[in-house]
Amino acid sequence: QQTLVMVTLEPNQKGISMTSTANEKIVCSACGARQEIELYESINALEDPGLVQKLLAGDINLFVCNACGHTAQVEVPLLYNDLRLGVKIQYFPAILLDKEPENLCKQYFGMLAEMKSFQEEFAFMAKSIRNQGFYVVFSMEEIVAQIKFRALLDRHKG
Repeated sequence: QQTLVMVTLEPNQKGISMTSTANEKIVCSACGARQEIELYESINALEDPGLVQKLLAGDINLFVCNACGHTAQVEVPLLYNDLRLGVKIQYFPAILLDKEPENLCKQYFGMLAEMKSFQEEFAFMAKSIRNQGFYVVFSMEEIVAQIKFRALLDRHKG
């Protein structure tokens, strides 16, 4: 499996972070065929638990060429939101650290401000909103590891 890098720094910043997608045209690096695929920008675990399983299995933002069967991970920012676990995890492709460092920092600080505003506005609704943690990761493996770790902690809290 190969990695395709497609850099667009427009992560979903809606407070509750509903699941959202975008359709993009991808050119297969193996055969040159073009096809449109659906890419996830954000996943809301409460809204779409099936997508969480797909994410854990590595099947989110995966390109499979209709012409030749070639598969590749498409690297686009992805926001994972799980109010039950009290966590938001933002994945940014590591290449952005070198290619777009200023924009990456701007996005990060903007997301923190948005999250703080959301927490202040809706804190009365649930403790999980007031105490929601925010983490940034730079690999899909790390977002999966964080989700598994947070779920493990949740099962073992006293």
